[in-house]
Amino acid sequence: MHFRTVNTPARLQFISRFVLQPLRPLLHYKDHTIRTAAEAGLDVAELAVGPAFVVARGYFTLRQADTSSAESRDPTKQQQLWEKTLEWLGMTEEQGAL
Repeated sequence: MHFRTVNTPARLQFISRFVLQPLRPLLHYKDHTIRTAAEAGLDVAELAVGPAFVVARGYFTLRQADTSSAESRDPTKQQQLWEKTLEWLGMTEEQGAL
């Protein structure tokens, strides 16, 4: 018998399998964007290389153009996040310039 090695803690595996999976239909009813990683992966792949999205730009929810949260569009918060990211990486502003 071959066992697959995973890097997910056993407690999280248990919660996922015996708590979240059985509740998934109910969770999906409450929030239609809840789906499996495989389902989300298909959306990401389609957005990345699908012919319908060749010129598409922006924020999407379930392959539909959407508006990002107000907080994510706040220039002050964006700058704070950028600065914190550079700090965590041990980089300077000059090293992080795009």
